[in-house]
Amino acid sequence: THTHTHTQDQIESLTSTLLGKQKVEAKHAEEQAEVERQNRLKREEEERERAKAQASAEKAAAKALKREAAAAKIADKLAKKAEKARVVAEKQQKREEEKAAAAAHKVARQEEKKQAAAAAAAAA
Repeated sequence: THTHTHTQDQIESLTSTLLGKQKVEAKHAEEQAEVERQNRLKREEEERERAKAQASAEKAAAKALKREAAAAKIADKLAKKAEKARVVAEKQQKREEEKAAAAAHKVARQEEKKQAAAAAAAAA
């Protein structure tokens, strides 16, 4: 019976050692799983942030393009207005020049008539 008890003690000791080992391994596995879970959550959060940043950047780029297009449209309108104004100004200048030329011509004619009349009077 002594041997039996000794063997019994050994079995219990081994069993408790094995159980202890299993407990430690189980705890280690749990800790590992928790670390993995935290890493995964961190990666997912980083991915979300990256996606958010990208979406934000794309939105900003689209806004900038829209603004650029609007500015180009305005610039185009202003250029057209300026061109119209230039054409109008040129026409007006031409008219003024023609009027001035006509007036100068008229004055010259009157001067010629006066001179002709003076010459006629002198001749008479």
